[in-house]
Amino acid sequence: MLGSESMEQPGTLEISELLNCSICMEGYDSINRQPKLLPCHHTFCKVCLGNLFTSTGQFLCPTCREHVMLRSPPPHGVARLQTNFYIMQMRDYLHHDPKAKGCEKHNNDLNFFCLTCEIPICSACLSSEHKETAGHQTLDLEAAKREQISELSVQMAVAQQTLLQYEQKLKQYEIELNSLSTAKVKALQDVNSVFDKYVELLNTRRQNMTKEIMVQFTQRKSILKQDLETVKVIDTSLNGLLEQVKDSISNGSISDLFAYKAKLSARNSQLEQDKHLLEQDMNENYIKFETDELEYEFMNTIPRLGSVTVKKHLPCTVKVTKSNAVASLFTNFTVIVSDANGENLDNYPISIEITDPHDDAIPNLVKCHSNGRYEVTFRPEISGRHRIEVKFLNHLISNGMFALEVQSNEPVSVIGGQDDENIEMDFPRSVAVDMKNNLYVVDTGNNRIQIFDKSGSYISAFPISNASDVYSSCGLAVDDVHGTLICPEVCVHDADLLEASTILMYNLEGKLLERYNYQDIMSQALSVAVDSSCHMIIADYELNTIFVFDKSGRLLHKFGESGLGPGKFNNPTFLCTGLNDNIFVSDGNNHRIQVFDHTGHFLYQFGEYGTGKGQFNMPFGIAADFHGNLLVVDGGNKRVQIFNQDGEFLSCIESLGNRLSAPRGIAVTSDGYVLVADRDNHCVKKFRYLHCTSI
Repeated sequence: MLGSESMEQPGTLEISELLNCSICMEGYDSINRQPKLLPCHHTFCKVCLGNLFTSTGQFLCPTCREHVMLRSPPPHGVARLQTNFYIMQMRDYLHHDPKAKGCEKHNNDLNFFCLTCEIPICSACLSSEHKETAGHQTLDLEAAKREQISELSVQMAVAQQTLLQYEQKLKQYEIELNSLSTAKVKALQDVNSVFDKYVELLNTRRQNMTKEIMVQFTQRKSILKQDLETVKVIDTSLNGLLEQVKDSISNGSISDLFAYKAKLSARNSQLEQDKHLLEQDMNENYIKFETDELEYEFMNTIPRLGSVTVKKHLPCTVKVTKSNAVASLFTNFTVIVSDANGENLDNYPISIEITDPHDDAIPNLVKCHSNGRYEVTFRPEISGRHRIEVKFLNHLISNGMFALEVQSNEPVSVIGGQDDENIEMDFPRSVAVDMKNNLYVVDTGNNRIQIFDKSGSYISAFPISNASDVYSSCGLAVDDVHGTLICPEVCVHDADLLEASTILMYNLEGKLLERYNYQDIMSQALSVAVDSSCHMIIADYELNTIFVFDKSGRLLHKFGESGLGPGKFNNPTFLCTGLNDNIFVSDGNNHRIQVFDHTGHFLYQFGEYGTGKGQFNMPFGIAADFHGNLLVVDGGNKRVQIFNQDGEFLSCIESLGNRLSAPRGIAVTSDGYVLVADRDNHCVKKFRYLHCTSI
């Protein structure tokens, strides 16, 4: 008899591990911890899967890291996963204890197993009916059980591998059936579309022929009626004259006869001239529709119009090669579409639907390359998980749903900061760039303007005012035409911004050129912009008024007042000019952007209070790029929002990894970067930005 040590602990441990969830290490059961089979064919208990899945029904398999997506959100989607019945059957088998029944013949425990008879036996059976000397091979019951389980496990592995192949084939058939139905619908749509056009052409031709017949009928009828009336008149007139002549012959005098003779002679001469009416051809009034030889050609063409082909394979497998995606920047990823045989499919009607975390559809461009590769280009509006759906003929391919994590747009460099010993900044509030992309920073807390080259290297600095250290500024604009810097002079006391009614003008090296004092008309002139005519446009934060001066400092006009309606302001913070010298104003506490033409006439507005796309919490800096797109510093929401010139939201720079803190001024460089004055972080942050904002 073989020893019971032949199949010791290793086999038992493997089976034990198989019957326990590898996440929680709890044993599987038939209620809460049912073994659920993932599409990648790894098994975990229902409870652990319910904890792993996100609200969107997506997660990565803990074993192979394959992306898994449920058709229904948790917990219903988890419950609908296939139960691994092989594990359940093995569990039931292991929990079955044949010793409990005992030997019916000897009433002993069944501690042995006869391999020859394939039945459990007791010790008495071992020495009687199932002797090894009689050719019976026996084992200790537990050893026999382990041996059978080991052999069964091998067979199960083979069966499961075969099952995987069949399930994969089953999935392929399901995808093929779905795609086949899609292709059928599209083919029927194409048939209806083409033949509707044929029918439309035929109906148009029929209408034209009907119209032509009616035109010919009307013309012929008019001519015939006119001739008929003429003949009627002649006939009536001639009959009347002949009756008179007859009466004259019977009763008239010789004078009457001579008179009627003359009348009748003249009438006959006239009738001779009108004789063409009697000879007029009346055979060209037969209206007839004829189809000529084209009818035969047309009738023989109809049976050959169109054809139905079944030559191409259907999409069955979809793979997505993802790339790093960043909000507000264009990104690409590749979709590979194959048939059930693994052959890649080129030039198929493949489309992509991308949905962001707000469930908004994101425009994209799909371009087919060789070997079944479809390159997708899109511009994410915000960061977060985006859903990708690969579609065939505008219908989702069964395995064509994926997730893509879009990262937030982080700064490529940081200029300044209180911890930077070389470049110290204290509450910077405004930034501007010149045509060379040199950067000018209003370092408010240090009462100066700092100058950097386009790489961010320090060039120089100069004080905002030589009059006193209590004067600083909050706004800055560059006049590239005259090579000047324009900024308001603000009186600062205990970090409070007080009176600001003076405008200073410097050259680009910081030499003071002009000082314009508007104490009688302005109160808190905090921000400034310059238009194409070099007019200075000033926003008065306290008076809620926009002032426009010429380049010599002469007031041209003003507009605005306190209020909530169009053209009224509640603390305008920053402003800029765009295409056609339109004026864009950040209407701070009204949480909106207002747009005016160069004369101050109100055009439109956009934005409202909130945290969503296109909503603001105290907008500050605003800048227009070279395409007319607007970049708005959303101060309270600590982000930059980008809009087209009509105020439609395009994208967002959120910088979640290096958050802005009380951002204020903003500027856009000509080489594709955004510069933001990060006030409470005491620095200027530089972000990547693309001027082109549409697919």
